[in-house]
Amino acid sequence: MEHYLDIATDVFNKIKEHVTEEIEIPCLISGREVQPGDTMKLYHPADETEALRIEITGVSNATGDQTVTASFVLLEWMCRLETELDELLREEEAWMQGLL
Repeated sequence: MEHYLDIATDVFNKIKEHVTEEIEIPCLISGREVQPGDTMKLYHPADETEALRIEITGVSNATGDQTVTASFVLLEWMCRLETELDELLREEEAWMQGLL
């Protein structure tokens, strides 16, 4: 199961730079319990074009009932880049729809 979560900038950077392999997260995300084997897409709060995908390898109780400490492995770093080609493709699509 894949979960989606916004995280703090400092935590995002620590994961991206391989500084940490644990993260404190809510034990339920969108009503579903986080379990080992789940993947998570973590969004950078200050830059909507950047995200990380991690796989949860372990879950242990944190200090409260609402959060858990999850160990993970970083699967991929994703960055959506807007290029001149993207703009040309949008223009072409708009032009094609105008012809239909």
